[in-house]
Amino acid sequence: MPEDHILVRTAGLYGVAGASGKGGNFIETMLRYQREGRPIRVVQDQISTPTYTLDLADTFLQLVAKQGRGTFHITNAGECSWYEVAEELFARLELDADLKPTTSLEFAARALRPAYSVLANHRLRELDIAQPRFWREALEDYLRLKGRLAA
Repeated sequence: MPEDHILVRTAGLYGVAGASGKGGNFIETMLRYQREGRPIRVVQDQISTPTYTLDLADTFLQLVAKQGRGTFHITNAGECSWYEVAEELFARLELDADLKPTTSLEFAARALRPAYSVLANHRLRELDIAQPRFWREALEDYLRLKGRLAA
């Protein structure tokens, strides 16, 4: 890479626009399954950090404004499993769901995922840029913006 590059690594993206190639995002998929009354099985043995695209974009703009160069990790703060995200989602919205934890082995996804993939955001501090807010706060903001929680 050239010396003046900016490379951003992130994880677990979700945003208001969704991912067109995936038909939405994890949050919307969980809500759809709940509406349909489907059993929901979510892995609890993969730890990462869900990242709200609004927070990612805001932090990236700060990085560009401060002329950061190199490789940076940008994720929301904290860590959790996807099961914990689903659990938090249904609790915040006070929804009953047939939600149960599963393991990576039982889930048998086509793509292998690491058990722990939390990214360190320490390079942001070098430029006096705060890591984006805790993932639960970001999820709440997302749900408000989508009109699912009162403002």
